[in-house]
Amino acid sequence: MHDYQVYILYSPKLDTFYVGVTSNLVNRLNQHNTAHFTGAFTSKGIPWELFFAIDGLARNQAYAIEKHIKKMKSTKYIVNLKRYPEIVQRLKERKSAFDSRLPGFNPDGYRGKRRSHQKPRTRGAFFMVFSQNRTDE
Repeated sequence: MHDYQVYILYSPKLDTFYVGVTSNLVNRLNQHNTAHFTGAFTSKGIPWELFFAIDGLARNQAYAIEKHIKKMKSTKYIVNLKRYPEIVQRLKERKSAFDSRLPGFNPDGYRGKRRSHQKPRTRGAFFMVFSQNRTDE
């Protein structure tokens, strides 16, 4: 049950981090470094090095921690995860209470069919503002 890992890769070529979830870290790292998924973001940053991993996680817990790290959008935060184990411990404790039955949560990203009373999804506000200000010359 607790066989998932959140992993953080570093690309010296791009000087950037990549955060993901897997149940087989060795295989997943190999996929990233061999451009297994052509056109994927990680195919541009080869070689990727394993920077840090958080293991012993349940599936829902791993996806919740991955989402939290990505939401932080901070290199400093990622470096501090490696530097200060107590941050990881608190994160594991906080996200272990995460309940997958909460409305709207699905780690696979599938949200089911849209009900007739729901509005269809539209583009984000940033894109709409950008599109309105764009001038074609």
